[in-house]
Amino acid sequence: QEYHRDLSFSHFLFYPHCCGMMAIDSTFAILVLGFLASSTAACTSFNKELPTAVLPPSQTALPPLKFLPFAGFTISSLLKLETPIQFRLAEVIDLAVYNAISGFNETSKDTFGRNVRYCTGDLTYATDEYVGITAVLAFVYASETVIKGYPISELKKTGFFGLGDLYNEVKASDFDPTVCSNIRGNVQNTGSPVSTSAFVRCAVDEMVWYFDTDGWNANGNLTSEYNRNPYEDFEFGEYKGYRPKSFRPNTWEPLLESDQLGFFFNQIHVTPYIGFTARSVLYKNDKRCEHYANNKAARPGYSYTYRSEMQRVFEQTRLTAESNATGDARLMAVELFDSKFLSILPAFINFAVANGFSNWEFWFKQTILTTALYDATLLVWREKVRYNMIRPTTVAKRFRVNTRVLTYAGPFGSVPGGPEVSGPALIKPNEWEPVIRTMPHAEYPSGSSCICRAFFDTVKALQGSDVISPPAKFETAQGGSKNSPGIRPQRPLTLEYSSWSEMDEVCGQSRLWGGMHFEAAVPGGNQLCRNLGATTVNRFQALATGVDEGLLDLEDPGITVCP
Repeated sequence: QEYHRDLSFSHFLFYPHCCGMMAIDSTFAILVLGFLASSTAACTSFNKELPTAVLPPSQTALPPLKFLPFAGFTISSLLKLETPIQFRLAEVIDLAVYNAISGFNETSKDTFGRNVRYCTGDLTYATDEYVGITAVLAFVYASETVIKGYPISELKKTGFFGLGDLYNEVKASDFDPTVCSNIRGNVQNTGSPVSTSAFVRCAVDEMVWYFDTDGWNANGNLTSEYNRNPYEDFEFGEYKGYRPKSFRPNTWEPLLESDQLGFFFNQIHVTPYIGFTARSVLYKNDKRCEHYANNKAARPGYSYTYRSEMQRVFEQTRLTAESNATGDARLMAVELFDSKFLSILPAFINFAVANGFSNWEFWFKQTILTTALYDATLLVWREKVRYNMIRPTTVAKRFRVNTRVLTYAGPFGSVPGGPEVSGPALIKPNEWEPVIRTMPHAEYPSGSSCICRAFFDTVKALQGSDVISPPAKFETAQGGSKNSPGIRPQRPLTLEYSSWSEMDEVCGQSRLWGGMHFEAAVPGGNQLCRNLGATTVNRFQALATGVDEGLLDLEDPGITVCP
């Protein structure tokens, strides 16, 4: 089943330094060399005037890796969204940035497989200066376009760090979209050179247009004409929509949530359709279903009653609740790795800063990593819905025994009329809750273990090493916990990692330490995504050397259901 649209086409982070990094290798030296030689093929001439504030030797406005001052605006906006939607929007943004800057490299194709080239032979300053500015403009414009509530007014207060005039050009209401055809066809302008802002406008608008019908129902048009609900579940062809199967034993059930102020609501499984309808970046529609058929999570050997599984959950969360250094370290890892945008992505960004990545090298590798995260999300979400497994919280609520269990009893501190919590306590099993919020999707396999495996395998393949030297460090002040603010950790705490594999391991294990998963879910997710890192790197390497025919297909922008 396919859904086609009208094919007419009109019209990250704020952590500059926090983690230790390791030395880079020459895996992608060919990409750097692509900048050093001027392009000999047909190319698009462009206006090479840049604001004085951002040109060397002055670095007062922007650092060498120019997107850093802008990244916090995007990250803070993404963090308000559910996890899979965060990864979708990050992928749209990063692919748009990559396409906007791909023309500066003389070998790389854009993600649609086109040999777009910009005339860089007579640049006054280093080509990477222009790459950095173009990437910043594309990053901000794409973020503002796709993220509802993006704080553009706050960014304007900064004067766009010296890029305000160029950004106004990007958003000009009288922009002529015909210039995009000239850029993609490498047409030499006979009149005034194309502005750098045109590269941005064309790349971002096209990418946003392409993802409009990517099978995510992002604007709600697959379910409603008016009063739409973005990302709502829908029926399409062989995909009949998701329904909780509470009449079947041990299947996922919506959890009851509360704002702790008297408002209660039941969860709805977030984006259950994406593993069946959403477009992959690594696999075009004619290969996507085959990819899913060949990559499935092994069935977990959960017992019917989940008694032994819940005992292990109680024990894992007891250890996290201990009022000691080990308990605090476990708690901080649970909180840290709950958001990949505040943990693994900042680790890589700080690594790039510490090792002097050029703007091109950073964005090339960042786009590879974001794509690994995105396609891993599609794969693991499909398996979550296929197995539709119950969460520990639901199992705990079913316990009807008078015995008590020594386990996590809630955040440290007290509530009016309630007991003081300062460590594990003997509680009724059906009063147990996980350390942090259980996300609204099925339990098996673990999304975090799958996503982190894909991410760290990709980093290791890109860098040719597993060593982080100096170690990556994440610091938390005394009382800086979100779970128990003002109380935990009991003293300043630093989580330190000397290898990417170590971070991968803790990322998965933290889901057990917090009680969000049963034990089988972590190795299940890890095994599921074991091949994605190498696949992602290989596809982009081929794209960068001009071999790949393109990741995205403009000729087939419809929905194909993989049952």
